[in-house]
Amino acid sequence: MPTLGSATPNEAPLRVLIIDDHPLASRMIEIYFMKLKIEVEIDSASDGSEGLVYLGDNTYDILFCDILMPHVNGLQVLGEFRNTESSTWVVMMTATHSKDLVSQALSMGCNDFLVKPFTLPTFKEHLGRYFAAREDLDREAAGDWSKTVP
Repeated sequence: MPTLGSATPNEAPLRVLIIDDHPLASRMIEIYFMKLKIEVEIDSASDGSEGLVYLGDNTYDILFCDILMPHVNGLQVLGEFRNTESSTWVVMMTATHSKDLVSQALSMGCNDFLVKPFTLPTFKEHLGRYFAAREDLDREAAGDWSKTVP
């Protein structure tokens, strides 16, 4: 698994799905991955319905999902997705910072929350949380509990 800011040719690229009804938000995430030199395979969906199709047909390491979208919103996507899959790291996003939305998304199984618009340093910080969690899981799977944070 690549670490933040580096990837070697032997590592599989991260599989990422971005669900957002604003194409600029999806494009910014793609640009941020490029600037961080992290190899990714990105699929993009412009609404929750399309996103659910992608989620049903593919496996992803990370899902970035906007909350406020027409028709099928991000919380509906999260709820349906978490009923069938739990290992994908889910980052919910919204331009409306609301403690209620954050609380609801976290209680439904999202791993992280980004308020849009976000900068490259903020994206990097949040992506670092994914890599730290993945590293802890890898250590646990290998039976190395010595460095796992309680």
